Amino acid sequence: MQERNTTPLPRRLSRPLFIGLCLCLLAAGCRKTGIQGAEPLNAEFYPISLPEENYPFLLRLENASTGATSYEWEWGEGHRSTDESPRISRTNSAPLRVKLIARNGNRSDSTTRYIRMPYRARSVALVYLIPADMHFDKTLYEDLNNAARSIRDWYTSQMNGLRFRLNDPVVDTLSSKRESSWFLQNHPAFQDGSPVWYQNGRGEVFNQLDRSLYPTTNQVILLFLPVSSENGTVSFGGFSFVFGRFAAFSREAIGLLSHPDAFTRRRGLHLVAHELGHALGLAQNNYYRSLLYDPGTGAAPIGSGPPSLFPDCVLMPVEKATLKESGFFD
Repeated sequence: MQERNTTPLPRRLSRPLFIGLCLCLLAAGCRKTGIQGAEPLNAEFYPISLPEENYPFLLRLENASTGATSYEWEWGEGHRSTDESPRISRTNSAPLRVKLIARNGNRSDSTTRYIRMPYRARSVALVYLIPADMHFDKTLYEDLNNAARSIRDWYTSQMNGLRFRLNDPVVDTLSSKRESSWFLQNHPAFQDGSPVWYQNGRGEVFNQLDRSLYPTTNQVILLFLPVSSENGTVSFGGFSFVFGRFAAFSREAIGLLSHPDAFTRRRGLHLVAHELGHALGLAQNNYYRSLLYDPGTGAAPIGSGPPSLFPDCVLMPVEKATLKESGFFD
């Protein structure tokens, strides 16, 4: 038996992007029958992320084996391939176990890796969580991508050119094994006074993502969970040292982003931008033109007229100062 150490991936191209930092070698064993003079048999591969429209990314398992004449791949829950370098559609950022067996006659060598989704520190990531009784919605996925860029552009204009970084991929998808109804039930492990669907969605995301790759205070997660809020709280967000910078949006809030009416879509963008502000450390206020305006503060509104709707709302000077100090804008 032989154990190998993971080595950094070579930087061949800027696109497709190598997922170099997210590899963890679980185990590497080999069973060889020596044949004097034969080319050494070595099983090795590298995962490469490729552009893909329907999902956050498509993986190609780049075969780097030597001395082999045939290959057997195993990944996920029973998926197999004998291609030299197969492609895998990834709709879930939970760690993926991939095993490669390289063969040449009666000789074989194998290697097994866990491929993990790397989150970029000091960035904003959108997570589209799909319950087991629902299917991936390409239109929603595209709407979320567009919303993320529109909101980033608005923040950039308010911050005089300073901008936050979006994660790569901008929208990540996680496929849950739990059905929609589960997210509306009380589960004591997650209870903290926030809406039930929010607690359960947050718990599911944290259970699936590798927390070692999710820096609690240096990564913003915006969760989009297409289940009904039931109690009327359609979005919820904030910043804490326990759960990090996290905000979530229920089916009602998500529907605003895909609505055919432009005014309604603006309401949806305002909602997401508002909760993002909370995740970045901003508090609600009573200035009617502010993005963070909330009549629930109980204080008399400052100014006159109706509250300003995205993109006509603004950030207050003290809010801009807070964002500059957050480390997310450069």
